[in-house]
Amino acid sequence: MYTQTASHDDHHTPTGWKRWAYSTNHKDIGTMYLIFAIVAGIIGTTFSILMRIELMHPGDGILGGNYHL
Repeated sequence: MYTQTASHDDHHTPTGWKRWAYSTNHKDIGTMYLIFAIVAGIIGTTFSILMRIELMHPGDGILGGNYHL
């Protein structure tokens, strides 16, 4: 008689950066959205401050003449 044993693939929860990169959990996605919004706000504020400093002192600001972002 032929008997087949059931094999179970272990579907463990990923850890580290894979947990965040491949997540479909709404709580993780919300956290990633919040972190991205904060980082984007910090970068935008930094560039805004750099542009305002450059406009305060035209010609001798912190950005060189041939500096492209």
